[in-house]
Amino acid sequence: MAEINQTADEKMYTVSSRETIYEGNGKDTDVNPLCDSDTWYEGAGRVEALRTVREYAADVRDTGKVEVCERGIVRNVFEVCETLLDEDGDVIGEDTIEIVDPLDRMPELREFADKADHCNCQLPSYITGECKWVDDVEFDGKCYRLYRFEHSAWGDFSAYTDNGSNLWLPAAFFDYGIKTADGLKEVLEAGRSEWWQDWQSDDEFDQIIYKLFAAEC
Repeated sequence: MAEINQTADEKMYTVSSRETIYEGNGKDTDVNPLCDSDTWYEGAGRVEALRTVREYAADVRDTGKVEVCERGIVRNVFEVCETLLDEDGDVIGEDTIEIVDPLDRMPELREFADKADHCNCQLPSYITGECKWVDDVEFDGKCYRLYRFEHSAWGDFSAYTDNGSNLWLPAAFFDYGIKTADGLKEVLEAGRSEWWQDWQSDDEFDQIIYKLFAAEC
């Protein structure tokens, strides 16, 4: 009897991503639907593919960066696809074995997008509310500006900038009720232990939120 030569089907793995906007309440939109996905890995290594997708999705400053825009939350959504090939190299099956969404790191941000969509408003304005300039103060040779945020995602509170640029937010968005130039001067004289800027936190969510508030001043 002639020996039958059987060749096992080959599996190939592809790591790809698409830039996607989360608009709230489960609505994801492809930013560039007519363009091909970005490919980060192609090969026969399942372990390597899974390592690659997690590495790129975790890069908070580049490929795994999450940003807020007027339409929602922009980020790259990654997937690992397993392709089954026969002995002739023809595709006989495909399956997505893992999806990695950097937004999953920040469920609170996703929740804000859901609420903004529910009330039919833009996400940045839902988070920051309305920003009002209150007054200016000269202190220690510098100019400080007092602002009042109202109807933000954390309620109403006061904040200020130094030299008209660097925003200081109250810790935990606590409202100290500072509504006058004299009130801000008292804060400056006492020090800034209860106020913060983005460089003081390594937390990705904190830095995104800070950037939104800073853009209003």
